[in-house]
Amino acid sequence: METESWVKPELARMGGFTLSRVSQSHLLRLRLLDEKNFSCILYSCEALERAELQFLKAIEVASRGTPVMILAHQVPVAAFAKLREMKAVVALQRPYEKTVFMSTLEKMCRPNKRGACPRFMTNVSVGMVVIQSGLSMPTTMRNYSTHGAYLEYHGPSLMAGDRIQLKLGSSHSGAAKADQVLLEAKVVW
Repeated sequence: METESWVKPELARMGGFTLSRVSQSHLLRLRLLDEKNFSCILYSCEALERAELQFLKAIEVASRGTPVMILAHQVPVAAFAKLREMKAVVALQRPYEKTVFMSTLEKMCRPNKRGACPRFMTNVSVGMVVIQSGLSMPTTMRNYSTHGAYLEYHGPSLMAGDRIQLKLGSSHSGAAKADQVLLEAKVVW
């Protein structure tokens, strides 16, 4: 992985980590996950596509819930829908700060703190419909994490507890429907 130059020294500084580099086929062939428990698994890839998600699902099952941190250049919106189904997975999209990586890794390796996930800055248009009224409002997603998102919109005020429907992904006429995700959400604040 491209971050290996600073990952290894940082993990050594934290103590208790061993870094080994293994390919997908080698990891499955070794049956390492059946024989040994790990604090965390780091998975590095260019883009988090269908094949990578299927592999990660197999890793989740084989490792019996070991936390997995994904380091990827591209995390398509459709991938986030699949990641939500995996309980112990956090994805970081490059570029990311070294401090974000290290604090996320530290939280993931402490079972009582796995719910804390970093937010990623973005500027993406999403479709938002208020379920109670059917009102559609142009919306911009300013940041997101695996547990929530900050949405900026112009229109009537929403209250905590209001239910909304979000359409994420490209809405261009040439975009595949698989590149779009439809989610129901609740306004938290």
